[in-house]
Amino acid sequence: MRRIFKYILTAVSPALAVILTFTAPIAFAESQQISLQESATASIGWNILQDATTKIEQSHDELLNIRDADSLSESERATKEISARKNIVSSAISLSLVEINSLKDTLLKLPEFEDKSAERTLRNEYLEELDLYSEYYDGKTTKLAEVDTMDGVKVLAKEISDYRAGVYNPAIQRIADFSLIFYNENAIDIASSRLNKIVSDIKRLEKLNLFKTAYVKTRIDKASDLIRDSREKHVAARELVMPRKQEQYDSEVKMKAGESQSSIKIGIEGKIATKLTAREFIEGSLGDIKSAYDIFLQISYDVRKSLGLR
Repeated sequence: MRRIFKYILTAVSPALAVILTFTAPIAFAESQQISLQESATASIGWNILQDATTKIEQSHDELLNIRDADSLSESERATKEISARKNIVSSAISLSLVEINSLKDTLLKLPEFEDKSAERTLRNEYLEELDLYSEYYDGKTTKLAEVDTMDGVKVLAKEISDYRAGVYNPAIQRIADFSLIFYNENAIDIASSRLNKIVSDIKRLEKLNLFKTAYVKTRIDKASDLIRDSREKHVAARELVMPRKQEQYDSEVKMKAGESQSSIKIGIEGKIATKLTAREFIEGSLGDIKSAYDIFLQISYDVRKSLGLR
């Protein structure tokens, strides 16, 4: 039983966890005056999420304290333990509902898709799917209120744990990846525009005999390569996420952690790469964009130093 509650204690799905890790590169981009207010992380109810996680931890600690309390009678211990376990399950359900609402908000903030397009159809299907998950957890909340025995709480906790692992998590990852595809595309386009502006500004300085492009050509070429690689990974991720690749994609998101990657190969601009999941392509793509911005900062430093500016 402890294993089940340990699972619920870490109930944030891999999909949401990865979305949250994108805070760093996106925040970095925003610090460079990139407008990504519509980013996936913007819609995460982070404070609510933290509150739900804290409540789970507190209830878990309370459960341990109850077990160690010698002053309690068996009847008192059982009553308090049932209450603590119900609090853990309740907080885990709340956490899932926060996640669902965050993903709904993210989907609704995606660009306007054309009528009857695959993107529009899939988004609508995902919104309906999220409604079903909300109904499931609402139903479990009602059922939890009716449970008044230790065995009843344990059975319900296992039902939720099994449902989350077998049904909910793979679906949520699929939906999150679909959303991130479009935010990733926006980040790439903005980075590309920024590089073009940097090159244009340097050329103007060169015409004024204030700076030579050759001084930073290596950096510019590297940034250009990173953005190109980022776009290639984005395309690969999109191919996995969109409907025509759904069967293959579904099999990938169900891979167990630690398993070896598939030996299937794909070509990316003439290069052969080990098959990765959509999530790994997205992570790699965003990582390339962050590295490109590191180079933008280096170029800015080089130009300002050459001009005698600080």
